[in-house]
Amino acid sequence: MEVTSCTSYDFNFNVQDIFNKYLVEGKSSDLRKFWMTTGLFPQEILIDLKKLTTVSEVRFTSHAVKKVRLEGSEARSATSFKVIAESEFKKNDKLQDESIRVWRE
Repeated sequence: MEVTSCTSYDFNFNVQDIFNKYLVEGKSSDLRKFWMTTGLFPQEILIDLKKLTTVSEVRFTSHAVKKVRLEGSEARSATSFKVIAESEFKKNDKLQDESIRVWRE
């Protein structure tokens, strides 16, 4: 997996750290590695999975996220996308740990 495009970037918070490998592998998180944004406008992140992959669920560990929409593309050139999941996160002042299930046709 690799982030190929992102609408917000801060040199202090590398966008590749959006994938905290410790969280992905179910191990203790390395809290020094995370991605942060200003949150002033909707963020778009384009992720290349490198090969055709079936995704059933996406997990977010976040703070103050209101709504997430996932879009996917089966084209190698990633030129046409369709919405595959949407969710509104619970509002709280703590760390959000949310999973979103991908819709099946």
